[in-house]
Amino acid sequence: MKTFVKEDTSRKAEVKDASLKKTSKRPKLPEHFCEKSALIACVFIAFSILLFIVPAYFAYIVWSEQLSLLVKIPTMIVLFTLSQQGLHLFGWIGHEGFHLTLFENKYVGAYIGIIVSSMVFSFMQIGASISHWNHHRYTNQELDPDVAIFTRFKTLLSRLLFVRITGNRIYLANAIKMAQGKELEYKYQLPFTKLEIKKLAVSNLLFSSLWTIVYLIVAIINPTMGIICIVFPHIFLTFYSSIRPYVEHAGTGDDLLTDSRSRISPVSTFFYFGNNYHLEHHLYPMVPCYKLPALHRYLKEIDFIKDSEALNIEKGIIGAYKFATGKFQYPDGNVKVKDFDPLQV
Repeated sequence: MKTFVKEDTSRKAEVKDASLKKTSKRPKLPEHFCEKSALIACVFIAFSILLFIVPAYFAYIVWSEQLSLLVKIPTMIVLFTLSQQGLHLFGWIGHEGFHLTLFENKYVGAYIGIIVSSMVFSFMQIGASISHWNHHRYTNQELDPDVAIFTRFKTLLSRLLFVRITGNRIYLANAIKMAQGKELEYKYQLPFTKLEIKKLAVSNLLFSSLWTIVYLIVAIINPTMGIICIVFPHIFLTFYSSIRPYVEHAGTGDDLLTDSRSRISPVSTFFYFGNNYHLEHHLYPMVPCYKLPALHRYLKEIDFIKDSEALNIEKGIIGAYKFATGKFQYPDGNVKVKDFDPLQV
């Protein structure tokens, strides 16, 4: 019996190794996958704004009611969790804008992405985007900027407390340098001219300041509303967005089919507007987020993606969050730079 088990385990390892063969090419997609819809983009923006404002306002109402703390606190935690996801999506809107997947006109997409994402306090989309483009070009490789940011945090607690602060500090520094027209130490550049990048960076700094003033005015007029509707959703966002990079990349490999992780639960798809399909996004960064679920189905139909232990695809909602713990570490970037450029359509 022991011999049989040992042989069976060995066979499973062989099958798994075979399924992990390096994949350096991706199928050419039908053109419709890269087409943008202005209507859906507007729905995405409206959905995100409502998801931030409505739960935050209801949390304020719950706090104002004569209810037991045993009722108030759990209810408000749920509402803050929903509200932070609206804020979270503001960053994804900026992300789509700089992936050129928000609107047909890349300038419209970039500026709208900046205006909306600037509603997240101290977050600079332009500074994050230059880093993010390099992350896509060099995913898990030695030139991936995310490796330098995320590998230093080894435990869940350190990730919750310091990741977002560290990232935002780097992105702010990037934005300030870009606004000054200075060169940044990134190998891969954004698809805009130096003057355009300077204007975008200045706009990002201005809109971030504008939204900060709006938040301060709300807090001065109604301190309780400011704390409940603005401060607490941002606190929840800080924790939640800090562990997301690990959910997406901790414990992943260096191949096209293993360097990122997707969470394909319909609930995740609803609350992320499709951005939970991170593996597919890395395969085809120029596909709009709301088309990623359809892209996943298409890649399965043509047998490029298969249900396998080799692929980082989580079907449940909770399962992927184990990768936020210290048991799983962010890739160390020891992989040398590859020639393949996923950002080239």
